[in-house]
This record gives sequence, C-alpha cells and structure tokens, in this order.
Amino acid sequence: MLKKTCAVLMSCLVLGATPAPVWAADASGAVKTFTRTENKVTVECPQVTGGSRAADEKINRALSSQAASFASEASTLGGGKVHYDVHKSDGELISFTLVMTPNMGVEERLGMTFDRKTGDLRPLSYYYTKDQLAGLAQNGLQYLYDVDPAKLQTLPDTYYVDKDGSLIGVYHAGAVLDKSEGEIEINLSAAGMDADGNVTAAPIDHSSGSAEETPAPADTADKPAGAAVVTGESTGTGLAKLRARIATREKAQEEAQTKADAKAKAKAEKEARAKAEAEDRLKAQQEAEALARAEARAKARAEAKAKAEEQARKEAAQAAKTQSAKETKAAEAAAGSPTAVAKGADTAGKTAAAAAKQAVPEPKPEVQKAEQAPARPMTVKEKVAAIQAQEAKEEAAREEARMKELVAIREAAEKRAAEEKARREAEERAAEEARRAAEAAAEAERQAEAQRQVEAARVATAALDTDVSGAGVITGTEVRMRDGAGLDSGVIGVFSQGESVQVLGSTRADGMTWYKVSRSDGSTGYVAADYCSLGSGDGNAGASGTITGTEVRMRASYSTDSEVLGYFENGETVAILDDVTSAGQRWLKVRRSDGSVGWVSADFCAQGADPVKSFL
Repeated sequence: MLKKTCAVLMSCLVLGATPAPVWAADASGAVKTFTRTENKVTVECPQVTGGSRAADEKINRALSSQAASFASEASTLGGGKVHYDVHKSDGELISFTLVMTPNMGVEERLGMTFDRKTGDLRPLSYYYTKDQLAGLAQNGLQYLYDVDPAKLQTLPDTYYVDKDGSLIGVYHAGAVLDKSEGEIEINLSAAGMDADGNVTAAPIDHSSGSAEETPAPADTADKPAGAAVVTGESTGTGLAKLRARIATREKAQEEAQTKADAKAKAKAEKEARAKAEAEDRLKAQQEAEALARAEARAKARAEAKAKAEEQARKEAAQAAKTQSAKETKAAEAAAGSPTAVAKGADTAGKTAAAAAKQAVPEPKPEVQKAEQAPARPMTVKEKVAAIQAQEAKEEAAREEARMKELVAIREAAEKRAAEEKARREAEERAAEEARRAAEAAAEAERQAEAQRQVEAARVATAALDTDVSGAGVITGTEVRMRDGAGLDSGVIGVFSQGESVQVLGSTRADGMTWYKVSRSDGSTGYVAADYCSLGSGDGNAGASGTITGTEVRMRASYSTDSEVLGYFENGETVAILDDVTSAGQRWLKVRRSDGSVGWVSADFCAQGADPVKSFL
C-alpha cells in the first residue's frame, strides 16, 4: 500500500487529451510570440531574446524549424493549431513544450530544453546515464496498465524541465500504449526515488566545471554499475522534499483563495453599509423636512389666530367707544324737548341695531340658507362640536397635503436614482468604446509589425550570399519550396526526401538560414537550410544492413530527441547512405525499399547484405 501511494506521488502520468499543468516561466519576458496562419493552421511560434545573439539565433532557429514541421503535419490533418508553453526559464536554461493540435488525429507535444549560454539543445544524457534512464522509465511505466513488459525500459521521445526543476519525460502516442490513448508524461526526477523517498538515481553533477569541461555522456555510460549506485546513494529526504513542495503549493493556493474571499466579503459588507447609510440619510432628511413643514404650518396657524383675535379686540373696543358717544349725545338731546328726545331715542336705537349687526359676522352662503327659517341661538355644546368638526376637517386637509408631499419626495428620489443609473450606463458604454478603440489600435499595430517583418524578409532576399553554392540533398519529408526567404513567403512546391538540388546561394530571414536552390526541372526557389544538406549525399552508397530488433524507430536525424518518422520491421533490409557518431552513439543513415530515408541506431542494424538484391 505504501509503495502504491509513493508511486502516485512520484509519477505524473497524463493520458488522452488531458492537458499537462503549466506554470508561468520565471523570466517569461524573454520570450515573444509571433503568430501566423497558413493552410488552415494557426502557428504561435516563440522567439527568445535576452541572451547572446549567437545563442538566441540558434535557439530560435531550432524552435522555428520544429514549429514549421508541426504546421506542415497539421495541414495534412485538416488544419489545426501549433502553440507552445514555457515551463522554466533562468540564466542557465530555457525549456519549452511545442504542441500540435490537429483537427483530425491525436495531439502531439515535443519537449525542447536549451542551454541559454550556448544555445545547444540539451539531450536527456546531460542529466542521466543510459542505464539510469532505463531504470527511471521502468519505475514510472510499471504503474500503467496494459504495458508490454518488453517496453518498460523504453526511453522518452523528448522531455522538458518543470518550474520546480523536475525532468518530465514525454512519450508520443503509440510509444508504449495504443496510439489512440494519446501521449504520456512521466516525472523522471520523482521516479528516481524509492518507496521511502530515498534518491536511487541522482542526476549527473555539472557543478564542478563549465559545460565544456563536463565529460561526455558516453564516458558516464561506460562506467560500471557500481558507480551509478554511489552517485545515487540514498539521502532519505527526497519524498519529504516532494511532499513539502506539494504542501507549500497547496497552502499558497489556500491562502490566496482565503484572501480573495475575505476581500470580496469586506467589499460586500462595505457596499451594504454604504447603502444602509444612504437610505438612513434619505429617511432622516425626509422626516426632518416633514417636521419642518409641520412646524411652519403650526406657526402660521398660531400667527393667524393671534392676528384675528387682536383684530376682534380692536373692533370691539371701537364699537364700545362709538356706542358710548352716541348714548351721551342722546342724553344731551333728551334734556332739550320731548320730540328731540324721541328722535334721539329712535336714532340711538337704529345706531345700536347697526352696531349689533356689525358686531355679528356675516354668515356664509350655506349658513344664510339655513337661517332663512327662524334661527335659534346655538348652545355651547353645538358651538364646541362645530369647532371640533372644523378642526378635524382642517387636520384631514393637512394630512392629505402631507401625504402628497411624501409621494413627491419619493418620486424625486426615484428620478434621481434613474438619472444616476443612466449616467453610470453612459460611463460604462464610453469605457467599452474606449477599450474597443484601444484593441483596434493594438490590432492595427500588430498588422503593421507583421507587414514590416514581411517587407524585411523581402529585403533580405535581395542580400543573397552567392559564396554558398554547390550540390545539396533534401533531408526532410514534404519540405516546402518558397518563392522567397522567410516563413511568410509563398509556397510554390514541395521537395521529396533525398531529392538532389543545386544550391545557388544563402540568406537570413526570420532568424533562419535559407538556401536558394535549383531543381532538376530548372525551377528555382528557397528552402530552409535545416532541411537541405550541402554535398551529394551519396556517403557510403553501396553498403547494406539488416534491422535486428522489433519496432526499431526511424528518426529524422541522428539523435534520440529527433522526430520519429516510422518503425522498421525485424529483419528488414535497408541501404546504408551515411555513418555518424554523436554523443557517444553510432547512427546510420538508411534508405528503405519504398525510397524513404532516415536514421537508425547502429545497435539495431547489422551491415552486410547486398542492397540491390534486397530491394529487387
């Protein structure tokens, strides 16, 4: 059970279409992306900067070549996309994964790790000996189901270096399982630990000297098995470090999520408080305004009442004074004659009646109608009831006016809210229009930059170096012939594998070397130097060999990191065209009976038979 748990921690296996986890590079600013669309294939090609010019050009040439190869393959599968991921980037190395996602078929990814100082592509032998790699591969593959035991020590096709320094081996679809099951990735660094977390396969130590002083991988491979055991002696801390890294990453993610949740909660609470305070302020303002209006009305009523009472007192005093004067005049007249006395009494009576009429206020029209009949004096109870009714009527009128004012206040608040909403929407529309304008300007700038690059490629075509000339041989399948130097030049034909051409000169474009060549039919064009070898290419023509293994791979170049072009049959006879030793391993360039050309390890090809008879 413990061994199974450790295997889950140590092996990162990705099957089918599940994408591998990608972390941002430490120096992602050193990589730019150049995008183009060609034959229904969208290509996002990385361009490295920040190092020495020679190293950057070497890295970019290799990346562009692989991206072009993927784009050519995707175009034959109905189109698709070619993109990349940067896994690790520092002053020592930069590691990529180039990914081809065709519209038909299985996704394919290729790991590429470069030395930042020299621009060289680092092979897996830089880190582990051949025996170590075989053991690491078996440790990682043994937990997969349905793996042929004979394939348990199959080495990865390519690899990349992850952000934490782990080496991730990449197996192409069909390398160890059925092709329909997709690609597989294995953490080779984690596979170098046993169930207790002890390091059993330590990487080659390069810290004692520079890359030039480091012994060749072949010397390491020739050492006895005991040396590898000493190098990978158990430290007892491997699994603990791995678990610590996983725990640190999970803790950082949890802390980030907690901070984000707390920030969102604080923001929501702040907005709720602001909204409640605004509502409280509006309510208090409305209540204060209503109270002020009520107080103003009460004050106005009190002032009107006081004024009416003062006016009534003045009128009563004036009436009393006038009545007293008339009575005095009447008494004086009465002392003169009986006629005058009678006349004075009559006048005094009329005057008193007039004063009484003036003292009584003129009734309202509805009261006059009621008084047409013989009126009777109102009792005190009736007067009190009349006054209370009048006050109740006035209070109802005031309450109605107060309700109308509250409705008006609410309508005004709703109007202000609608105006504020319209203002915010207008600001958002203006911001959206500004963003679209900025995106349009950025797109125009990108198109202008692409046009400038095309023009630069056209100009570079004119600067042809005629010192490079002679015979040449095409070294790839379906290599494109273009009407100018550069990846943006038009495709005017396709070369065949092994086709002989005449090299007329060379030039530089898009960080690559291009040859101007002439075909046997007299047509001329340009081809990337990576796919054209100078010389006749006859090599060891006449020699032959026999394949001595099952499912032996035919590669595009003499390296275990190069592209797999196909698989040989056990006992298959081939023609040997060239013999190269690279990184301590001997490789043979061969031609199959169907005319296809590629490279095979000399360990799986025995030389001897007559190729002419074998192909007849």
